[in-house]
Amino acid sequence: MLTICHTMTPRERVLGTLRRQPVDRIPSYEEFFDLTAEAKFAPQYAGMKSYGTMPATKEASPEERIAMLRFMDCDIAEVASARLRTRVLRQDQREMVFAYENGAVWRLDKATSQTTAVFLPLSEKSSLSTVSLPDPDDASRYHGVRELAAFCRERGYFTLAKAHGVFSALWYLFRPFEQLLMDMLDDPQYVHELVDLVGDYVLRSACHLLAAGVDCILLNDDMGSSSGLLFSPKAYAEFFGEWHRRLADACHECGGYLQIHSHGNINGIMPQLMSTGVDILNPVGPTDGMNLEQLLRTYGQHTTFAGGISKRIGEMTREELERHLSEVIALGKRYGSYIFRSEGGIPATMSEDMFRFYMDCSRRLRQVSAPSFAEQAEGVAQG
Repeated sequence: MLTICHTMTPRERVLGTLRRQPVDRIPSYEEFFDLTAEAKFAPQYAGMKSYGTMPATKEASPEERIAMLRFMDCDIAEVASARLRTRVLRQDQREMVFAYENGAVWRLDKATSQTTAVFLPLSEKSSLSTVSLPDPDDASRYHGVRELAAFCRERGYFTLAKAHGVFSALWYLFRPFEQLLMDMLDDPQYVHELVDLVGDYVLRSACHLLAAGVDCILLNDDMGSSSGLLFSPKAYAEFFGEWHRRLADACHECGGYLQIHSHGNINGIMPQLMSTGVDILNPVGPTDGMNLEQLLRTYGQHTTFAGGISKRIGEMTREELERHLSEVIALGKRYGSYIFRSEGGIPATMSEDMFRFYMDCSRRLRQVSAPSFAEQAEGVAQG
């Protein structure tokens, strides 16, 4: 990786990485996935962001958003969402029950941050004429997005808006997971119609967000488990691949980028997924069998990978943590096309001292001029 002399803004850093150009340091898109961890390490910002099915619980001013980005040393600002709005039905110290606009109801366990579906509109299979999504062309859905995107870009940040994935939204919002998988086999036309309903909503929403100045659309579209895909490569090609391609094309036509989030071992669809034109894939989890070096070597000329940091960082000693970060970041320096991110967010099992060490270590090692742990060790051995 070539180095440059001046300090870049976060936006310049991310764009440089996406364009395979020299950067001053590896950009970061680190965040919390766990509400307990967020409250433990960043209580002043807790509740400002949404995670997965978990809604944001706190209104944040533009200045607070920037302050959290600086606290997390994060180069990417989340400025909008194309996901359905939620409203809290009830909550206490243990749980929150909330509903999406289409009627889907979920329960959040506050202690574990785990969510479970309480009600889905197509639990009992019925015609899709009985369900609906909001009007994606309703201008009120994008109120304030242009101003917030401009605010963050003026302060040097790369901007992002989250959207439902064309697979995950099917079982987040409409149909129980196991029944959906059976439908793929028994009633593929039904699934095609449901995917088209979601895909059209996401595509039109994305176009409005990009027109408002958002740089990147992030699809939350988990397609794997630790043991493999949640469906076959053939099913990906039949139901979801074309929508990923259409969304990537729409982002590119607007001068933007498409990022896909998918946990799990999705190696079985990597050639197909990469052919859609996706710009960023996260979190490429090592505990799911995703080999960051192999992915960078095979696809890094066209796709950027965000992740590679183990979800087990909360169990590591200082030496183990620094070695792990150094090894992963060294790959990013060697191949480029890499954004720093952990596969499971920062865990609550970390001590506050280890959290500070993790953040400090990341800042130091991501400097492109900084030698990696392996390079330091090699230098000592040679000396």
